[in-house]
Amino acid sequence: MGRGHRSFIFINGPYCSGKDTQALRLAAGRSTVMAISPGGLLREAKKSDNPYHLHLEPYQKIVQEGGLVPARAIMDVMSAVIDDGLREGKDTFIITGFTMPLIRQLMAEGR
Repeated sequence: MGRGHRSFIFINGPYCSGKDTQALRLAAGRSTVMAISPGGLLREAKKSDNPYHLHLEPYQKIVQEGGLVPARAIMDVMSAVIDDGLREGKDTFIITGFTMPLIRQLMAEGR
């Protein structure tokens, strides 16, 4: 996949502070912008009919018990979502509630 211009915007803040709401507002009406909520993705990926379910399959017990999913699993799901977004013509990704260790890992991978 070619490497065109890509932008990543991170919105962080306390729990229930409106991060996802603001991301959706920023993305609304912009065909090349995708709002991504890692927490929402993980909740949706628990469902067996979700295309990202297989990324979390090894961690289902942790997820079912409400434990913390390893950073690698979150990165796998996020990478798949971003790759799908790129194939759909997205070039700007607004990511909410992403922790600093995950941001550093993302940057180290050159994504």
